[in-house]
Amino acid sequence: MPPASVALALQAAGTAVRRQRRVQTVEVVWTGPASGQPLRRTAQVLQGLIDEAQQDLLIIAFAVYDIPEIGIALRRAAQRGIMLRLVIESPHARAGNIAYDSLVALGPQVAAHATIYQWPLAQRPRDNDGRHGSLHVKCAIADGQTLLISSANLTRYALSLNMELGLLLRGGRHPHDVQAHIEALIARGILTQIEALA
Repeated sequence: MPPASVALALQAAGTAVRRQRRVQTVEVVWTGPASGQPLRRTAQVLQGLIDEAQQDLLIIAFAVYDIPEIGIALRRAAQRGIMLRLVIESPHARAGNIAYDSLVALGPQVAAHATIYQWPLAQRPRDNDGRHGSLHVKCAIADGQTLLISSANLTRYALSLNMELGLLLRGGRHPHDVQAHIEALIARGILTQIEALA
């Protein structure tokens, strides 16, 4: 192959890679022992995502407690007027009520500002023994453009002591697609709004 053809192929490949990076970037996020790899910690990434939100923040969590730094970041978002939506697991949910421990962990300002959703027991599939599914999703979406997916719950242990792995996606279609999926579940009544703390 002539050198000019090789140079043109390399230039085209470089242009394609740069274009793809503009469309979407993916970053590995980690909590746990350091390995020498340059990985950002889950709490740091989540706080950054919350602080970067310009209009809308959607957070889904299985467990929420003992996370003052995240509560502070969410209060800042509330003060900026960010539309804050939380989908929180509530294993004790009965007839539209929620165990408020998760909301208490985030603080009254966040609970008062946020729209809170749950997956009611009546909407959950059950197996032959009557056991129901759990809301085990852990993610955060800012402005339909940035998506953090993580194994970490919103707990002190998950954000500081456990081994947890996640991905931060910026740009591309996936943040929007996940947000649209959750919004469709809300529109269909699979996830239902509940009252926050008074």
